[in-house]
Amino acid sequence: MLTLKRIFVGERLTQVRSRSGEMAPIDKKTPKTRSAIKDVVTRDYTVNLHKRTHDRSFKKRSPWAIKSIVSFAEKTMGTKDVRLDPKLNQQVWSRGVRSPPRRLRLRLELLLVTALSIGFVNVRARRLTWSSMDDAAGKRNDAEDAKEKLYTYASYVPCTNFKGTVTEVVDAEA
Repeated sequence: MLTLKRIFVGERLTQVRSRSGEMAPIDKKTPKTRSAIKDVVTRDYTVNLHKRTHDRSFKKRSPWAIKSIVSFAEKTMGTKDVRLDPKLNQQVWSRGVRSPPRRLRLRLELLLVTALSIGFVNVRARRLTWSSMDDAAGKRNDAEDAKEKLYTYASYVPCTNFKGTVTEVVDAEA
């Protein structure tokens, strides 16, 4: 709403239009959350790590690639609990900290949390030593105490040529 104010500019009294303190209403949209329980499925994705690690400092590129894989899995599969296969971790780090692979083919599986889900590298646990990794992954949450009933398990799918690769649903038996 416009109002007129009278102010002194030098020695003259002038009128100035001003807006009142009201702001335009903001559309508050709630973020869409996926329910992972509806679709327990395994999919293969191609993830472009180059665009996710571009403009990162050299010594932070592979750690950032791991974090971006985890965030990609969280968004696409709809779970907060993401566990990485050790072979996927080795593939990201295979060329060192400075140059992770430009693209990776990932297999993201939704699995039920059980007391026997042991042996996965858990990025959020921050325990990546080989001696304590098996213990930490199994004790992270039991089947009864889990907030979420499902977790996402990300594994590496070997791929030589990424031309024409699309997201594919993988059969559970394969």
